[in-house]
Amino acid sequence: QTISDGLQDFSLRCSGLRSRPWNGTTTLLVQSLDNSGNLLQMEQMMSELRSNHFRNFSLEMSSHTMGTLSDLSMSMTTSNALPHGGLVELQLPSCLHFSDLSALAMLVQDAEMQNASAFSSSYEQTSVSHHTWFFAVDQLSSGQHIEIKLSNFSQCRTVGRYFGLVRTRISLQANGVFCSLTECPVVDEFEFEFDLAPLHSHRTSLLPV
Repeated sequence: QTISDGLQDFSLRCSGLRSRPWNGTTTLLVQSLDNSGNLLQMEQMMSELRSNHFRNFSLEMSSHTMGTLSDLSMSMTTSNALPHGGLVELQLPSCLHFSDLSALAMLVQDAEMQNASAFSSSYEQTSVSHHTWFFAVDQLSSGQHIEIKLSNFSQCRTVGRYFGLVRTRISLQANGVFCSLTECPVVDEFEFEFDLAPLHSHRTSLLPV
């Protein structure tokens, strides 16, 4: 567009564009040039992209009673594809108790929903507020089905509402520099919550150790 001398307002609209599939800051650059290609003006703007959400998320637990043994199962469908070398992150409250009988696994269904690949946690860490596990996956397509199963754990020993989080992350920054696990850009995520009820007074079983 040709702009005459002096101040002039104009608008620029781009349609049909698809943003990148991970969160973080992105840069928008607007320049004006003369007929010879010389730079006259430049404006750089920063835009913050939010991660997308998993679709069809569901959470089931065999027990919602404090201090009891329970199994947990969650399922979800990816909204965005995850590039090669991606990560799936799971966060659960740190007050959950685990034993040698506890087991955690992630299942990824193929596109035809005929076969599933199983993944074990490749790294885990515990903070004051939550346990975190990371599953290294090859790559995920948009619309791929994921299941995460945790068995034989003991519920938190206090009544209340608890929160968790599941995410997919790319393992490389956009400029190709490796990032730490907790700083890798997020692709899809979903926050969930569950309530724990008190033990009934007539129960005689002890809380699991």
